[in-house]
Amino acid sequence: MLKARQIIGKYRILGRIATGPLADVYSAQDTIQKVKVALKIPKSSYHMGHEEFLHEVRVATKLRHPNILAVLNASYIDKLFVIAMELGDESLADRVKRRMSTTSALDLAGQALAAMAHAHENKIIHCDIKPENFILFPDNQLRLADFGFAKLNLRT
Repeated sequence: MLKARQIIGKYRILGRIATGPLADVYSAQDTIQKVKVALKIPKSSYHMGHEEFLHEVRVATKLRHPNILAVLNASYIDKLFVIAMELGDESLADRVKRRMSTTSALDLAGQALAAMAHAHENKIIHCDIKPENFILFPDNQLRLADFGFAKLNLRT
């Protein structure tokens, strides 16, 4: 587990955002570009290799859409595989805990559907659709993240 203020490559860790069974996600400052990013780092106890994370990066970088979270960089830093992504404000799971208007809810649903439709048009099935995998950005912009379990649809 990384600590706040720790440096990894060009990134200064600000804090941990989320933890899952396979990886931790941290907020970090890119010390060169001076922007905040999210870093996804596989847990060291995860021994199945990094193929799933390489797959996630390869799938996500094929999809260019305003409602899909962009991968900014992926590399090995200090023997850790690090995926740098855009840093949002909160997950949809956190946002739905507070009241919202019907208009806002329908807008978010439409953005979620647009992201999934774009992936499907590119023959990619996400396979892990849940509120935690949608990230909110300023101006109620929603982006789909975490393509780690995505499958390629080879049927025509």
